[in-house]
Amino acid sequence: MPVQSPNKTQNPDLRILHLEDNPMDAELVRVILGSAGINCTIKRIETREDFEASIEQEVWDLIISDFTLPEFDGVSALGLVRKKDPEVPFIFVSGTLGEDSAVESLRQGATDYILKDRMSRLAASVCRALHEAQVRTERRRDEQKIREQGVLLDSAHDTICLTDMEQRVLYWNKGAEHIFGWSAQDILHQNLNALLFRPDDQRALEALRHLIRSEEWHGELTKIAKAGQSVIVESRWTLLRDEAGQSKSILVIDADITERKRIKAELLRTQRMQSRVMDSCRLCL
Repeated sequence: MPVQSPNKTQNPDLRILHLEDNPMDAELVRVILGSAGINCTIKRIETREDFEASIEQEVWDLIISDFTLPEFDGVSALGLVRKKDPEVPFIFVSGTLGEDSAVESLRQGATDYILKDRMSRLAASVCRALHEAQVRTERRRDEQKIREQGVLLDSAHDTICLTDMEQRVLYWNKGAEHIFGWSAQDILHQNLNALLFRPDDQRALEALRHLIRSEEWHGELTKIAKAGQSVIVESRWTLLRDEAGQSKSILVIDADITERKRIKAELLRTQRMQSRVMDSCRLCL
């Protein structure tokens, strides 16, 4: 099976630090990786002093290390690397690595180990290690993005809620907690309509039917907070689909307009009273 080389667009020249005291073994590693189409620059070092300086002063895509050296050892090198960068791939290439030591090295954070009499595995191991590192980096980036988005969503004054198609709550932001009184812990996986609408209110069902037909719905709703008070909201529902185009979830954004409606109703009452007073005055005249 051919070895799939790392993406050369993303990694035009991989930087590899090689801890090895035998120049011939180091050259063999260089030839094997080059023959596999892995475009890389390899820096060979032999001492602890040079190793520490290299990991402190430079950034490496991969570290390859012998297990035993005259004045240093691979396990110590692995420990130094993991303190500075827990994610950089670290592969042992050694002729003296026993099974127990190999298992222990993996437990301590090594990515893989290659015995020098099985060097044919090296290129595949390097490609796999680099791929896994890239996946971890992308996952961390995605997780950070989700955390940042979560902070933004929680800072919103409007309620932002995500439900599945059975309207069980999947996400409930701080704005929703503030307006309706339900904490995310209380409401997650609960049926949203059962909690926020009166049993005889059909508006939520009508909104859902319109949403399924048109993928969007917006309008005015009266919901019930945890304490029992009515909350009038300007609500917008959006239907979300999965990669296959199937209905997946519903995004609900509510703006609390209870106070606005109260002020508007109070203004209308005042205007009607003023109108009656003026009509009475005209009759008196």
